[in-house]
Amino acid sequence: MKQIPTSLRPLSLAILVLGLSLLGLTGCDHVTPSEEPPSGELAASMATSAQAAATVDQNLELAELFSEPMASSVDDLGLNGDTEFDPWSGEGVNFPELSLIGAMGYRGAAQLQVSAAQSVRSGRRATRELPQIEWGGFGRAEGDTLDVEYFDTADSTGLNAVIEGAEPEMIRYVMIRQYPNAGPLQISARDSEILFDTQGTMEDNADDEIHRIDVREEWTNGQVVTGEIMPESGSGPLLPDAVAVAVHRTEQPMWMPLKAWFQSTVRLEPGDFETDGDEVFHSFENVVHYINDAEESASIVAADAGAITDGSDVVVTALFTAAPDNDWLESIEDEIHANMGQMDDPEDDLLQQIGRVSTFDGVDMNGDPPSASATFVPENPVGVGEEPCGGSLDEDVFYPADWWVLSLERELTITCEGNGSLHVHMEFADGSYLDRTITWDDGIATLDETRPNGVVVEGSWNETTGEYAVTTTFASGNDPWQRVQSGTITEGHVDARDEFFWADEHDDYTEFTADETEGGWSISGTRVEGSFGETFTLTGSDGELSGSWDKVDQDNGIDAHGTFTLTELEGGGAHLVFNAYDTLAEGDPEIDGDLWYEPDGSGHGTVVISQYGNTATYEITWGPDGEGSLSDGQGNTVPLG
Repeated sequence: MKQIPTSLRPLSLAILVLGLSLLGLTGCDHVTPSEEPPSGELAASMATSAQAAATVDQNLELAELFSEPMASSVDDLGLNGDTEFDPWSGEGVNFPELSLIGAMGYRGAAQLQVSAAQSVRSGRRATRELPQIEWGGFGRAEGDTLDVEYFDTADSTGLNAVIEGAEPEMIRYVMIRQYPNAGPLQISARDSEILFDTQGTMEDNADDEIHRIDVREEWTNGQVVTGEIMPESGSGPLLPDAVAVAVHRTEQPMWMPLKAWFQSTVRLEPGDFETDGDEVFHSFENVVHYINDAEESASIVAADAGAITDGSDVVVTALFTAAPDNDWLESIEDEIHANMGQMDDPEDDLLQQIGRVSTFDGVDMNGDPPSASATFVPENPVGVGEEPCGGSLDEDVFYPADWWVLSLERELTITCEGNGSLHVHMEFADGSYLDRTITWDDGIATLDETRPNGVVVEGSWNETTGEYAVTTTFASGNDPWQRVQSGTITEGHVDARDEFFWADEHDDYTEFTADETEGGWSISGTRVEGSFGETFTLTGSDGELSGSWDKVDQDNGIDAHGTFTLTELEGGGAHLVFNAYDTLAEGDPEIDGDLWYEPDGSGHGTVVISQYGNTATYEITWGPDGEGSLSDGQGNTVPLG
């Protein structure tokens, strides 16, 4: 079984907030001038029927945690399909994209090398073909034009010039072209310059030493492209086996309205400028600067700090720095260790390790910026899009100091044989904590968990039969006093029952089956609460959950129905839209909701209730702890929480 949908998870908090808000409406006569306002209790009962979806989610998540712990973890790390490494941000790039950036960067550097080689050849031909001037007793000074050739054709104007350099025997060969008739999106001007040492013999190119190459292109749409190659030391000749630095920069790039400029920098051994493709790369960096001053960069270096060739182990580092007006994210830094395979084929890369550090605005409990860090090391290197069979994951999250959850620590180690352990520790603002430990040993998984307020959870799963059972015992005095989740997990199918036991010896339960489909999951089930029951259906895929429920009881005058859609948003938030109505209830009640959830659990939204021909509209806001308020637009508020 794989990729059990996680898009249901925000719904649990959604239903909690919604239920509290609507129950708060009971008896609020100010919401409407009618003598019979909409019933908040009835509306709450109708709306919270959607909580069957939350129950389903909790059981599917539990089933996945038992049967696919590694898949569950690496989904968040961007190793499957297009999933991004960190769902908090919605920014940055994933492992395949980073590899592609690297391969494209090397190709771009090679193109710059070819362009430089062509300039060198043109320069050498020109210096050989230009007439040699006999200077006699005249002195030669820096900047003197030794020779010049002008061009004026139907397509272009310009010149080739040989200019005296700063040192004896140093020559600057300059080529300038203007294209006055250039059309839209065409080059309007191109300049290049080569600095070389003639060794005192301009007529003999064989002993020349190139010191620097510069290229500049201007386009009619405003795009400007520049490039240069020079020794890493900053001066001296470009020798075939000495490291040089090539820089390629594009400003106001066409077709990219959100980017101000981007720049590639490559360290390489240039080889023979007369030969294409003989360069040897040492490192690559690409920087993209956006018009809002956000910036991202990606660099690749050899793990052994040497040259990068086919089959090299490399370290890829990506840094995203948020725009100054971003009021929650500061930066995201990724580090990937991989084997490059063939440099021009991003699909044969092998991942050896991946890590990410996300830094946010604010202050955590230690006085530092809130942050989330994770490092994953597969047991064996894995290819792009492959699912690792085992490995280790270490994760630390420090939340803002004013949140109800302060920190999270997760350690997961699973071997390819299926044995291992998971430990999760969370600390809360009130001093309480959560500890969860799961161990896998010879096909049997066991769960031990201690939650705040004295809740104890124990469970097990049998890999051979697929059967699992988890018992939650609540603190003394709590009603319900126990919860039992049980079922069977098989490939592409889950049967589950979730039952609550109460002090009066009655029990409420939800039963459902879930089947994997081509695009996600299809779920159907029954929910029984006291003497009332309802049926529901759910479908989920690609971050969206849609569902409906029906509660029909002619004897008690109930014919209630509801639908909802929950969409996960980038950055960890969610958007819930729902509708519910009852054709037999007094006053034909109907409720519509539109709620938005932030990554920290806070949110806002609108709830509209219609009954007895009257309509009441409420604006709802709440914080991460579920506390908030409703406003009816007439100056009246109802506290939540």
